[in-house]
Parts: sequence; structure tokens; C-alpha cells
Amino acid sequence: MGSGWIPWMVALLVSVIRLDSSMTQVRDSPEDFVIQAKADCYFINGTEKVQFVVRFIFNLEEYARFDSCVGMFVALTELGKPDAELWNSRPDILERSRASVDALCRRNYKLGAPFTVGRKVQPEVTVYPERTPSLQHRNLLLCSVTGAQSAYSWRKMLSGSAAFLLGLIFFLVGTVICLRAQKGYVPTQLSGDEVSSAVPSPQPC
Repeated sequence: MGSGWIPWMVALLVSVIRLDSSMTQVRDSPEDFVIQAKADCYFINGTEKVQFVVRFIFNLEEYARFDSCVGMFVALTELGKPDAELWNSRPDILERSRASVDALCRRNYKLGAPFTVGRKVQPEVTVYPERTPSLQHRNLLLCSVTGAQSAYSWRKMLSGSAAFLLGLIFFLVGTVICLRAQKGYVPTQLSGDEVSSAVPSPQPC
């Protein structure tokens, strides 16, 4: 996603999910409420057909939605009618919402495809019969799948293990240094004049 689109998405979500007067006119506004905006991209046959949908939810009830197939905001309840009319009257919001199919969905698909749909790892599958007297089935087929992880997932797991080991090494080295600093400190009796010029004692770890 380009950096120019991030502020727009934040501004859109803030402006369209604000609790305006239309929400309080339809029903009593509770003290505690939840307002959500959920954006989804749906892909059919790669990026051949892409649908961008933003759902606006007030206390678990979806009251309005933007659907790129429709090209405008649609009210799903009475609560959503004033908001949908307001957002549809704003050409800048409509234009940006319609452009999100390419700017957000197709762009993010290209970024994520190598790690999702582009994986070419062939799993090894073994099917064998298993007799289990405790079950009512006389024969049960078990399927064992191995080697299904991609090279990317192995690299990710190895880099996570390396980061953990590096953190552990730094923790151990810091603990040893702290213990040696405390071990080497020997408190001595100081006279009144020497106390003011004494070096402060090391702090415990």
C-alpha cells in the first residue's frame, strides 16, 4: 500500500464511523457502545475479479456498507440511511472508495501472493488402514501429510529461533556482568568528610 493511501484510509474510517446525530436520532444512545469498520478484499481467479467491501457496524449490527460491485454506500438499516446518503454525496469519498479495488486489494495481492498462493511445495501423503476396535468402524483410513511447509516458513521459523537465542545470550551476558559488579564491590567505612566525595554504590540488578 502506498504511503499516500494510509492517511486516507485512516481519515475515511474516522470520518465514516464517527457517532453523528443520525445514530442518536434513531435510538437511545447507550453509555457503552462499539463502532467498527471492517474492510475485506475478495479475489476470484487471482485478480481477475476483485471485490472491495467495507462494513460499518454499531453494537454488532451492520448498518451500512460500501461494496465496489455496487460502487456506492448502501444503508442496511434505518440507522445507516443518513450516513449512506452523506457519504454518497461526497465525490472525494466515493472516488477513493472505488479506487481501493486497485490501490489496496490488487496491490496487496501482488505483495502477498508469493507467500500464499505462490507456494509450490508438494506434500507427501501416506494413506494406510487402521483397525480401531473402540470405534464402530471396522476399517479406518488414516492420512499422514508431511513436507507441506514451504521454504519461507522454515526461514521464518529459523530466524525466530535465532532471535530468541540472541536475546538469551544478551540476557545471560548482562546477568553475569551485573553479578560481577556486585561481587567486586566491598563496602568500606568512610569518615564524615569522605562520605560527601564517595562514589555512589552500584545499584542491584
